[in-house]
Amino acid sequence: MQESFEQFNVAFISCGEVGAEKELRGAILVTDKKSHPIELRYTEAVKASALEKLVYGITLKRGITIEKIALPLLQNIETSYSLIVVGDRGLLDLAKSVSTPVCFFDEEAREFALETLGNDEERNRRLLELIDANLDESFEKTEPLARLEKVLEYVQYYGDMGVS
Repeated sequence: MQESFEQFNVAFISCGEVGAEKELRGAILVTDKKSHPIELRYTEAVKASALEKLVYGITLKRGITIEKIALPLLQNIETSYSLIVVGDRGLLDLAKSVSTPVCFFDEEAREFALETLGNDEERNRRLLELIDANLDESFEKTEPLARLEKVLEYVQYYGDMGVS
Protein backbone atom coordinates (compact mmCIF):
# COMPACT_ATOMS: atom_id res chain seq x y z
CA MET A 1 0.00 0.00 0.00
CA GLN A 2 2.08 2.89 -1.26
CA GLU A 3 -0.65 5.40 -1.96
CA SER A 4 0.33 9.02 -2.09
CA PHE A 5 -1.72 12.04 -1.18
CA GLU A 6 -1.36 15.27 -3.07
CA GLN A 7 -2.13 17.04 0.19
CA PHE A 8 -1.15 15.20 3.34
CA ASN A 9 -1.73 17.66 6.15
CA VAL A 10 -1.18 16.82 9.79
CA ALA A 11 -3.22 18.24 12.68
CA PHE A 12 -1.19 18.53 15.89
CA ILE A 13 -3.20 18.90 19.09
CA SER A 14 -1.77 19.91 22.43
CA CYS A 15 -3.75 20.33 25.65
CA GLY A 16 -2.25 21.38 28.91
CA GLU A 17 -2.56 23.09 32.21
CA VAL A 18 -1.06 26.56 32.06
CA GLY A 19 -0.63 29.49 34.40
CA ALA A 20 -0.61 29.68 38.17
CA GLU A 21 -4.17 28.36 38.34
CA LYS A 22 -3.39 25.42 36.05
CA GLU A 23 -6.16 26.29 33.59
CA LEU A 24 -6.76 23.78 30.81
CA ARG A 25 -6.22 25.14 27.32
CA GLY A 26 -5.75 23.53 23.96
CA ALA A 27 -4.39 24.39 20.55
CA ILE A 28 -4.32 22.82 17.13
CA LEU A 29 -1.75 23.43 14.43
CA VAL A 30 -2.27 22.02 10.96
CA THR A 31 0.93 21.64 8.95
CA ASP A 32 1.77 20.35 5.52
CA LYS A 33 3.87 17.20 5.09
CA LYS A 34 7.05 19.23 5.64
CA SER A 35 5.70 20.57 8.99
CA HIS A 36 5.17 24.10 7.63
CA PRO A 37 2.23 25.77 9.44
CA ILE A 38 -1.07 26.18 7.59
CA GLU A 39 -3.62 26.94 10.31
CA LEU A 40 -3.59 27.59 14.05
CA ARG A 41 -6.49 27.67 16.50
CA TYR A 42 -6.63 27.64 20.28
CA THR A 43 -9.22 27.60 23.03
CA GLU A 44 -9.98 29.84 25.93
CA ALA A 45 -9.30 28.42 29.37
CA VAL A 46 -11.69 25.56 30.13
CA LYS A 47 -12.85 24.99 33.68
CA ALA A 48 -14.84 22.00 34.79
CA SER A 49 -18.11 22.62 36.58
CA ALA A 50 -18.73 21.02 39.97
CA LEU A 51 -21.10 18.54 38.31
CA GLU A 52 -18.52 17.64 35.63
CA LYS A 53 -15.93 17.02 38.34
CA LEU A 54 -18.34 14.57 39.98
CA VAL A 55 -19.32 12.86 36.73
CA TYR A 56 -15.82 12.51 35.26
CA GLY A 57 -14.11 11.65 38.56
CA ILE A 58 -10.53 10.53 38.01
CA THR A 59 -10.98 10.74 34.22
CA LEU A 60 -11.72 14.48 34.45
CA LYS A 61 -8.65 15.78 32.64
CA ARG A 62 -8.91 13.23 29.82
CA GLY A 63 -12.66 13.75 29.43
CA ILE A 64 -12.47 17.54 29.45
CA THR A 65 -9.50 17.66 27.07
CA ILE A 66 -11.28 15.45 24.55
CA GLU A 67 -14.88 16.68 24.88
CA LYS A 68 -14.32 20.40 25.50
CA ILE A 69 -10.99 21.06 23.82
CA ALA A 70 -9.84 18.57 21.17
CA LEU A 71 -13.18 17.83 19.48
CA PRO A 72 -14.26 21.50 19.25
CA LEU A 73 -10.83 22.42 17.83
CA LEU A 74 -11.16 19.71 15.17
CA GLN A 75 -14.71 20.82 14.33
CA ASN A 76 -13.63 24.45 13.85
CA ILE A 77 -10.52 23.90 11.78
CA GLU A 78 -10.92 24.89 8.12
CA THR A 79 -7.95 23.00 6.68
CA SER A 80 -8.36 19.33 5.83
CA TYR A 81 -5.98 16.87 7.48
CA SER A 82 -5.06 13.22 7.01
CA LEU A 83 -3.56 12.51 10.43
CA ILE A 84 -3.93 13.79 13.99
CA VAL A 85 -0.85 13.82 16.23
CA VAL A 86 -1.52 14.36 19.94
CA GLY A 87 0.90 15.55 22.58
CA ASP A 88 -0.37 13.28 25.32
CA ARG A 89 -0.87 9.51 25.15
CA GLY A 90 -4.19 9.99 27.03
CA LEU A 91 -5.53 11.87 24.01
CA LEU A 92 -5.30 8.71 21.90
CA ASP A 93 -8.87 8.08 23.14
CA LEU A 94 -9.83 10.81 20.68
CA ALA A 95 -9.74 8.01 18.06
CA LYS A 96 -13.05 6.76 19.47
CA SER A 97 -14.72 9.99 18.33
CA VAL A 98 -13.13 10.70 14.93
CA SER A 99 -12.54 8.76 11.73
CA THR A 100 -9.06 10.21 11.12
CA PRO A 101 -6.14 8.17 12.50
CA VAL A 102 -4.81 9.55 15.80
CA CYS A 103 -1.25 8.98 16.87
CA PHE A 104 1.21 9.82 19.59
CA PHE A 105 4.93 9.88 18.90
CA ASP A 106 6.57 7.53 21.38
CA GLU A 107 9.98 9.16 22.04
CA GLU A 108 11.36 6.05 23.73
CA ALA A 109 10.47 3.71 20.87
CA ARG A 110 11.14 6.48 18.28
CA GLU A 111 7.91 5.58 16.45
CA PHE A 112 4.26 6.53 16.20
CA ALA A 113 1.73 4.80 18.45
CA LEU A 114 -1.43 4.75 16.32
CA GLU A 115 -5.07 4.50 17.34
CA THR A 116 -8.03 4.21 14.98
CA LEU A 117 -11.71 3.42 15.32
CA GLY A 118 -11.87 -0.32 15.92
CA ASN A 119 -8.08 -0.40 16.24
CA ASP A 120 -7.62 -3.06 13.53
CA GLU A 121 -3.92 -4.03 13.77
CA GLU A 122 -3.50 -4.83 10.06
CA ARG A 123 -5.20 -1.58 9.02
CA ASN A 124 -3.02 0.35 11.48
CA ARG A 125 0.13 -1.25 10.06
CA ARG A 126 -0.91 -0.22 6.53
CA LEU A 127 -1.74 3.28 7.76
CA LEU A 128 1.70 3.64 9.35
CA GLU A 129 3.27 2.66 6.02
CA LEU A 130 1.07 5.23 4.28
CA ILE A 131 2.04 7.90 6.80
CA ASP A 132 5.75 7.19 6.31
CA ALA A 133 5.32 7.26 2.52
CA ASN A 134 3.57 10.63 2.58
CA LEU A 135 5.57 12.60 5.11
CA ASP A 136 8.54 14.53 3.81
CA GLU A 137 11.95 13.33 5.00
CA SER A 138 12.39 16.65 6.82
CA PHE A 139 9.09 16.27 8.70
CA GLU A 140 9.54 16.92 12.41
CA LYS A 141 7.38 14.47 14.34
CA THR A 142 7.31 16.33 17.66
CA GLU A 143 8.62 19.85 17.00
CA PRO A 144 5.16 21.26 16.09
CA LEU A 145 3.90 20.06 19.49
CA ALA A 146 6.67 22.08 21.15
CA ARG A 147 5.47 25.09 19.15
CA LEU A 148 1.94 24.53 20.48
CA GLU A 149 3.14 24.41 24.09
CA LYS A 150 4.72 27.85 23.55
CA VAL A 151 1.47 29.09 21.96
CA LEU A 152 -0.54 27.94 24.99
CA GLU A 153 1.83 29.74 27.37
CA TYR A 154 1.83 32.87 25.22
CA VAL A 155 -1.97 33.02 25.04
CA GLN A 156 -2.23 32.43 28.78
CA TYR A 157 0.07 35.32 29.63
CA TYR A 158 -0.39 37.79 26.76
CA GLY A 159 -3.94 37.12 25.61
CA ASP A 160 -5.58 36.75 22.24
CA MET A 161 -3.31 36.71 19.18
CA GLY A 162 -6.20 37.22 16.80
CA VAL A 163 -6.20 33.69 15.37
CA SER A 164 -8.49 31.60 17.58
